[in-house]
Amino acid sequence: MKNKITNFLAVDIGNTETAVAIYKTIRKNKSHNCSSIIREKVIRIPTRHYETPDSLFSVFAPHFQKKKLNVIAISSVVPQLNSAWSEFGNRLLDSKTLLLDPMKIPGIELKIDNPSEAGIDRIVNAWMGFRRYGGPLIVVDMGTATTFDAIDKNGAYLGGIIAPGISLVTEALSTRTAKLPKIDLAMPKRVIGKNTVSALQSGIVLGHAKMIEGLLSEMQSELPEAKVVGTGGLMRVVQKR
Repeated sequence: MKNKITNFLAVDIGNTETAVAIYKTIRKNKSHNCSSIIREKVIRIPTRHYETPDSLFSVFAPHFQKKKLNVIAISSVVPQLNSAWSEFGNRLLDSKTLLLDPMKIPGIELKIDNPSEAGIDRIVNAWMGFRRYGGPLIVVDMGTATTFDAIDKNGAYLGGIIAPGISLVTEALSTRTAKLPKIDLAMPKRVIGKNTVSALQSGIVLGHAKMIEGLLSEMQSELPEAKVVGTGGLMRVVQKR
């Protein structure tokens, strides 16, 4: 008997960017245990709040129209796009579509005041982080916002921190001030800037790195021995620090 191969699409709809990844799951003969998961392709586009099922199809279908997609799993922090993506999967790709609900992720207890308010992106980070690295764990995700999420030794989600993202700070300074330019996000070579750009890099990039270091120190005082893992498209900016 041949191995069973299942193709599925993972969709991550963020405030700034949407990432779509094609995965292949290969199960062993006579076994329901997953032997391997292979990521085949990732497509990234800016998140546009006016998307329709047809516009999504025109962008993404050429990348996987020859594949039979068994399941589409959607993680979204932009609720107004949920129906377009669901219809895109159900009607245009003829695939089973799952819209992930933070309160229905199996195997993770939400030890927070209002579980219904939890962002699905943060819960997925916590779920995957614990399964890959164990706990206690802190996941730092640098996107539109920079978030910190705490997971205890048993895999329960304890809450965390939401801070303005580094790109938001950069954009706010360049649009709300008359003379400050929008800068490249790069770690400065020295703290004391000798010009406007290097001074901004010290304040924005180095300042953000120091914020992360400081908040992690405070979190680890409440969650001793917690490991730290970083993710997100902007983590590269500070990871060399």
